[in-house]
Amino acid sequence: NTIITEISKANDKLTKSELTALGNNAFEKGSKYGKRASDFLAGIQEASRAGYTNANEIAETSVLAQSAGDMTADLANKYLIATDAAYKYKGEISKLNEVLDGQNYITNHNSVAMADMAEATTIAGSMAAEYRVKIDEFSAMIGTLEATNKLGGNENGTAAKAFFTNLQNVNSSK
Repeated sequence: NTIITEISKANDKLTKSELTALGNNAFEKGSKYGKRASDFLAGIQEASRAGYTNANEIAETSVLAQSAGDMTADLANKYLIATDAAYKYKGEISKLNEVLDGQNYITNHNSVAMADMAEATTIAGSMAAEYRVKIDEFSAMIGTLEATNKLGGNENGTAAKAFFTNLQNVNSSK
């Protein structure tokens, strides 16, 4: 009930009956991916706060990411919202699913955790996009960093961000 109350604050266009249906639907959506209803609702809450009109779809993609990547709801939500903002997908679920599938493929074929990929993407994805690095190229970069040094998503995201910052400094000095 607390999360549904917060969702109603973030999206005041939802009626009481829509909020009730949302709560009932959350159990189905969460269990579909082996997650809790609160994980799904947290996705709706964050997507609503970020201004998405398709918060249900964003939330379902979030529980999919949580399930595929063994990550928290908080990390999955931040990852999707940051990726969407960086690459200007405008909430297009098919593009977010492509990123998730591509990064999941990397984790399945290398010694890399999806949570680390998500964390690195959240930290450095916007700078990669700013430098017109395609998401698949960026995913390969952070996957290679993680597979090689085993430092984790925070460290590798920070390293990638530093790399892009140094590129900026080199370009600015010319």
